[in-house]
Amino acid sequence: MIYFKKTFFFVIIILIYILIFEIIIRTIVFVKTGNHNIYYYGLSKNINFEIADLSDLQFIVKNNKSEKVKKTSKKNSLKNQSKIIVWTFGASLTYGYSCGDRSSSWPYELNELNKILLVKNFGFPAKYSEDSIKILDYNLRNPKVENPDIIIWSHRDEEKLAIHKGIKRNINKMENNLSISKINPIMHFILRLKKTSELNFTFFVIFDHILNKLNLVKKKNITKPSENDFKIAIENFKWNTLDAINLSKEYKVKNFILLSLVSDQDISKNYETFLNEYFKVTKDLEKEENVYYLNTVEHLSNEQIINIDKFFCENKHFTLVGNRAISNIVNKIINKLY
Repeated sequence: MIYFKKTFFFVIIILIYILIFEIIIRTIVFVKTGNHNIYYYGLSKNINFEIADLSDLQFIVKNNKSEKVKKTSKKNSLKNQSKIIVWTFGASLTYGYSCGDRSSSWPYELNELNKILLVKNFGFPAKYSEDSIKILDYNLRNPKVENPDIIIWSHRDEEKLAIHKGIKRNINKMENNLSISKINPIMHFILRLKKTSELNFTFFVIFDHILNKLNLVKKKNITKPSENDFKIAIENFKWNTLDAINLSKEYKVKNFILLSLVSDQDISKNYETFLNEYFKVTKDLEKEENVYYLNTVEHLSNEQIINIDKFFCENKHFTLVGNRAISNIVNKIINKLY
């Protein structure tokens, strides 16, 4: 009986602390966004809360039922008609690394190559589409940020991170198409519990985000990922990319480019299940959503393919040669579009 009382008291104390933190977090989010809908998060299914960048306290609060996009009033007065604004999204291959001759990235080289372009690079190491869709959403809705003419979505190999980090945004969408519970019933239950907590409390959204950032969550499975794991990762990529495409249409972005950055597998053509699924999805998206799919390996010369080793350093990131080659390919496509 004493043990029960102590446990009950402990649980009550924990719940009180969570409630206090919840009030504090919602107040901070309200101050940063000015959106009072944050106080209805968890009470209304129409209210969504996401973190764009916690370090800069950038949050996204949306009312899916009533929120309308200010397509005509937003940023038109800021628009510099002499520049074509390009936003790039991806992981380390897009972000760029100190690799070879000097630090570089293909978005930077693209900006240097074509002065009509104004390229803003949103790429970041170890990011996948789950992260980029939040950053895209935040910046498109931000009235202080000038919207792009072109979005380049270069997510590919890093989409495997979904296997280790778990499916978050799209678990409800995917459940009907791919039976997540067949992979691991315990993991499925945990993911559902996490999702339920995060859909009702900002505290758990923040807590999960911090755990992932600090690498306190175990991200490696004991067993090798199965083919079904890869299919689920690609299914998650598809839904995130569809959201990105729909956002670009909603905000009148003229062109959306799906970019497949070349790797050693593209040269050997020894594709694993993951990439085979990726190619199917991207080609379907190009056809169904009227976006441009650019597979960079198809635009390399025979000489470049023979000397492909010059494109990469030891960690498989692009050298200056690789970044400039990619920027040339992307620039040619942009010139065709404009």
